[in-house]
Amino acid sequence: MICPICDKAFEKDESTHLPFCSKRCRWVDLSKWLGGEYVVPGRSATLPDDDVDDLH
Repeated sequence: MICPICDKAFEKDESTHLPFCSKRCRWVDLSKWLGGEYVVPGRSATLPDDDVDDLH
């Protein structure tokens, strides 16, 4: 396998942090999610102005 963070080749049987090669790469990936570097596309969470007036 190839680690998606550091591009290091490793045997999947040798890592307990799949799909990463190490604990460090696992934490780097989590940090990117928490820092907003990765985004899952979707609709905006904000309501259009017309819909906000209907709530009052």
